[in-house]
Amino acid sequence: MNTFQTFKTLSLGGKKPSLKGIEIGTYAKQMLEKVTYQKKKEDIELVVVKVGDMGLPDIYATTSQIYAWAKENGLELCPAEVGPRLREEYTEQPNGEYLVIAMEPITASDGDPCVFDVDHDEDERWRNAYDARSSRRWHPGDRFVFRKS
Repeated sequence: MNTFQTFKTLSLGGKKPSLKGIEIGTYAKQMLEKVTYQKKKEDIELVVVKVGDMGLPDIYATTSQIYAWAKENGLELCPAEVGPRLREEYTEQPNGEYLVIAMEPITASDGDPCVFDVDHDEDERWRNAYDARSSRRWHPGDRFVFRKS
């Protein structure tokens, strides 16, 4: 079992996150309409793991392989609420960084299963989405956010 350093403690529950000052991609906007926000407040710890650091046999691991690795290593998928909340609270995100939220995918209008990502591109903070079908292959440099057990 790995010991993972906490990246951020995030508070879930309460009012919906603000969209002020945040760019929103088309699929992310559609996904936001389907997110359920928990009523009870709860703090959760998040960790970030780069695909290339997972030690998987296939350097371009699939979504299924990544999620199975996380489970085997004591990490959990994030509630969908983490995507919008992390984007709102992670104001110090470095320029050029993007983080993929490991979560149960939400189906977009084109039928593709998508997950949120939060990124900082030039001077804009974005809430976007990636296609996360189970067979999708990820780059070794892609970084996933998981919930710490």
